Formats: sequence, structure tokens, C-alpha cells
Amino acid sequence: KYFSGYFFYFEYGVSPFHFLPAALFVKPSHTSALIIADNELQQEQHLLPGITVSPYSSYVYETPNQPVHQFLQQLFAVLDKHNTAKARMGIDPAFFPALLADSLAYRYTGIEFVDISAEIQQLRAIKDNDEIECIKKAAHLCDIGQAAVLKNAKDGISELELFNIVRTAIESNAGERVP
Repeated sequence: KYFSGYFFYFEYGVSPFHFLPAALFVKPSHTSALIIADNELQQEQHLLPGITVSPYSSYVYETPNQPVHQFLQQLFAVLDKHNTAKARMGIDPAFFPALLADSLAYRYTGIEFVDISAEIQQLRAIKDNDEIECIKKAAHLCDIGQAAVLKNAKDGISELELFNIVRTAIESNAGERVP
């Protein structure tokens, strides 16, 4: 999100608990590439300028679901295209699956994994003006949701009915779907 503008929009994905990997490839003085699942293509509108999307097949009903394999094939294609067999790859070890690390290290013996978790944590901790504006908008939408709860919560209403009322109030104000 901080480097590309991309985030996994779980309402469109198959499941918020289903592993659909993504990677951002950046090579100085070249176009950056974001490798994402094909069901995430609606995120293109949020990407920062200069990033091309390289999608992989996340689900095809004719074959078994193998998104990690599809992701690796697309990642390999991007790395091979840019001749990056000896690349330095910034990762957050807490979220970087061993399968990906092993597959990359096996195919590209010169690859170096660099822990950038501290830098990412710093980016998350210090908010810029855009993030502050987003926080204010989110808080405003929360106020709208809370007001809808207070107005409509009554004896006999189901949680699902109340959820739909609250969601409708929030999304009507936002003018779009809101996770």
C-alpha cells in the first residue's frame, strides 16, 4: 500500500483468509510492476503513477485452485524479463511465506532478502496529509454508522437487518462500497 497504492480489497476476493499473494517489483530507472491476482484488477485505479500491473490467474473453475503457483510463475516472468537473478528483495519476514522464499532462493541463487519491516513500520507510524484526510473521512463514516445504530436498534430487529441499515447509511454517504 505504501509503495504502490495497492491494497487487498477483501470484499472482492474469494475470502479474507485465503492467501492471494502480491508483490511489487521496483528496478531503478525502470517501470515498476505489481504482481496481483486477476480478481484484484479493480485496484488499478488506486495505483501510483508508473506502476504496471502483471496479473496472475487466481481462480479458474476448470482446474484446481493454485494461486501461489500462478503467482510464482508471474513473479518469475517479471524477474526474468528484467534480468534480476541477483536482486535484493525487500521483505517483511513476519508476512513473507517460506514457500515463496524457498522458491525464489532456489531459482535465483544470487537473490538477497532484506528485512525492511522497520522501514514499513515507520511509514505506518507517521501519517502524511493524505492519510490524515482518510482517517478523518473514516471517522466521519463511523459517526454516520453509530447514528444509524442508535436510531434503528430496537427490540426485535436482527443483527443482519441492522447491519444492512448501517451499511446503507455509510455507503450512501461515502458514495461507494466501504469495507
